[in-house]
Amino acid sequence: MIADDHQMVVGALSDFLSSAGAFDIVPAHSLVDVMNALKATSDLDIILLDLNMPGMEGLASIKEVLKYAGDTKVIIFSAYADALLIDQALKIGLNSH
Repeated sequence: MIADDHQMVVGALSDFLSSAGAFDIVPAHSLVDVMNALKATSDLDIILLDLNMPGMEGLASIKEVLKYAGDTKVIIFSAYADALLIDQALKIGLNSH
């Protein structure tokens, strides 16, 4: 899953990953999209999660995503993450790249 509110970002990454191999991309443009996808399937390997998109409210939203993600790796994919939030998110199980 690529979760970012900028459709150009999601589109460019989807095109790149799809052309690089056998990737099936699930796009998400808000926290609601992420949660709906997580509730609908357990077949996601990775979530690239933008922290600055509609519905995201800091650590509370990250905790909600992690709660439903199960074994899915959740990776911060954001240009707007502050160091304190990243540190707190890492402590609760988020991956950061």
